[in-house]
Amino acid sequence: MNLVRISRICIFFAVLLILVRSGFAQVDVTLHLVDADTGKPLKGIGVSVSAWDENEGRQKPPPAGVIKIDKNRQIVTTDKEGKGIFRLYYEPALITLYIFSPDLRGCSSTRRFPIEEVLRSGMVASYQAGKPKWCGQLKAHATAKPGEVVIFDKRLTAWDRMRQEIP
Repeated sequence: MNLVRISRICIFFAVLLILVRSGFAQVDVTLHLVDADTGKPLKGIGVSVSAWDENEGRQKPPPAGVIKIDKNRQIVTTDKEGKGIFRLYYEPALITLYIFSPDLRGCSSTRRFPIEEVLRSGMVASYQAGKPKWCGQLKAHATAKPGEVVIFDKRLTAWDRMRQEIP
């Protein structure tokens, strides 16, 4: 009888430890997309966010018939304030946050952000006027809070998409 009771208590504490550990390992990273000309939020933009280790997203192929779903790859859509929340399941091996959106012109030259720095002080992506050629001068300003990434860019229009295809 005592052996059964002790094993139940051990199982209970093991499950509790797993739940507590996984609860503390989640960190929210806020993405803030701002129009480079007006300083207004970029609403409704879909952004792909991935957390990478030193392999930078390169992974061994899964066995045949297995579809790998990674908890640290998410599609985030910005709200009316131009913000989206990426839930990072933080592990010490993760070092880089990779952010990409096909709906942006690509005026920000930074797509990779050190996770440690983002969590500690926040980061503002660098902006390169004229690269690509339809990115004008940066007229807006913002600062990042700890746990936040601010990206200045412009929404990619249908005309921009056509210009990309024409040499």
